[in-house]
Amino acid sequence: MLSACSSESIHVDGLKHAVASTRSRRAACAAVEIPIVYAIDDDPAVRESLHVLLSARRLHAVTFASGAEYRSYTRPESPSCLVLDVRLPDISSLDLNSQGAHEHHPPIVFVTGCDDIASCVRALKAGAVDYLTKPVSAQKLMAAVEAALEQDRIRRRESAEMTSLRLRLSSLTAREREVLALVVGGLLNKQSAARLGITEVTIQVHRSRVMEKMKAKSLADLVRMAGKLSIPFPTLGEIQPYRIPRLDRGKRCHPKELPIARSMRSPSILCETSEP
Repeated sequence: MLSACSSESIHVDGLKHAVASTRSRRAACAAVEIPIVYAIDDDPAVRESLHVLLSARRLHAVTFASGAEYRSYTRPESPSCLVLDVRLPDISSLDLNSQGAHEHHPPIVFVTGCDDIASCVRALKAGAVDYLTKPVSAQKLMAAVEAALEQDRIRRRESAEMTSLRLRLSSLTAREREVLALVVGGLLNKQSAARLGITEVTIQVHRSRVMEKMKAKSLADLVRMAGKLSIPFPTLGEIQPYRIPRLDRGKRCHPKELPIARSMRSPSILCETSEP
């Protein structure tokens, strides 16, 4: 028969387990990014219809009666899109679309009651995902919404990747950045060493640190990162062909080729360079 202390201990342990399970479930829900569809329309019936349709497709819908309401709303960091009526009473929806790149508005799907070709062309040129004319079928609207949400997911992934790459680049020293530009530009270790006036062994050390800090799995991966970061590569005119010095004990190396000789682990080697 269990004592009172044992029963109390089991009860407390059970409560702790329940609390931990609840917290883990909340954390899992918070980690899942639920797509949000914002809808702006001055017609209450249209807003209600959009809310019902989007909720039925398991999308979180937030509706607004005006552009001012939408602008004052604090949007969470989650994939989203905006379903927008072309004719709003307080703001030009086309201007709102053109300002999207500057104010980080989500991708826009336009819905209009009039077939205005000029407005359609302007909206699409400004980056709108689609331009639909009322009455809109649920199938067409949901296809446009899904395309807009996917576009925003891609934009968010690319933005997060660029932020991560910039942080990695900022961790490099000035010399490592120089080595990075030469490596992704296609220079051999010997060419990079001669260019920077250091030994090939030192180049190899810097190159290893660059690969580690940039978290590059291969040289091709490092080149891809450098392209995204717009790191300037050496031009073809700047890349000089590497000439292997001809070894001879009758003549010392030229001072410019001393780093190359050192990289061959022969700091005091005697050599004769071939004439250009």
